[in-house]
Amino acid sequence: MGTQRFYPAKVLWFGEYSVIEGGDALASPLHHFGGQWSPGSFESAQRFLDFIQEQPLRAHLDVDALSNMLRSFRFHSTIPMGMGLGSSAALCASVYDQCCFHSDLDLTSKQHDLGLIESLYHGKSSGFDALVCLIQKPLLRTTEEVMAVTIPKAPLHYYLVDSSIQRNTLDLVQAFRKKRKSPRFRKAMEEMAALASTIIRQIIDGKPKLPLIKALSFQQFEHLDVFIPPVIQQLWKSTLDDESLNLKLCGAGGGGYFLLISAQQITAETWRGYDIVEIAQPGMGAASSPN
Repeated sequence: MGTQRFYPAKVLWFGEYSVIEGGDALASPLHHFGGQWSPGSFESAQRFLDFIQEQPLRAHLDVDALSNMLRSFRFHSTIPMGMGLGSSAALCASVYDQCCFHSDLDLTSKQHDLGLIESLYHGKSSGFDALVCLIQKPLLRTTEEVMAVTIPKAPLHYYLVDSSIQRNTLDLVQAFRKKRKSPRFRKAMEEMAALASTIIRQIIDGKPKLPLIKALSFQQFEHLDVFIPPVIQQLWKSTLDDESLNLKLCGAGGGGYFLLISAQQITAETWRGYDIVEIAQPGMGAASSPN
């Protein structure tokens, strides 16, 4: 059992919520944060063990190996909890990797299994985030399949903007499903899904266009404002008239980190009063060393 393997955080670049409307999603590992198993004991080990044994996994679960690991090790992680970077996804990916025989399964089957495991934390999960933490490559999710992709370098800079607010993904998804009852909102989300899918294709081709990213920023600010906390709304509004700066959700929103995409590099560790972390472009590895 290779308990020393490092499982990175993840960043969802594009596709939050709009993936529900048939749009694509693009995510990649974020090596700035991560976790691995170290000697200790796992909190709520029996609950975790009982839950996983009840799930209809496509991979074979080694129950003894899981039981022994939960008794003898704990998952030490630097991934901030409740901030949208996959703290539960990395944990679930590590358990699946260490205690399930999954090497012969395709990505769709692995995602299926990881979604079942992560549902312990989110009520219902696609498994996509955890799959990114497991595979540790940029992944594209479409309505038909999930696949690893290669992303060329582009002249853009990416930053995580810290709202300093923890949030609960399950509550946010429930709020989104409530808003979907409005035909006007569904139409807006369909347009947003098409726009996000176009941007993703451009990124994979190495030719992202800032005007389209700006258009997505405007649409999220207008239609997903309930997922933008007041502490971020004023900052977001101040970027709408600046062609070189673009703010967007980074996952479910509601708090946690938000994604800033800039045409110029920002060298300071704070920006307009907010703590920021520069991260590598999709598929480019770590921009800076883990703390």
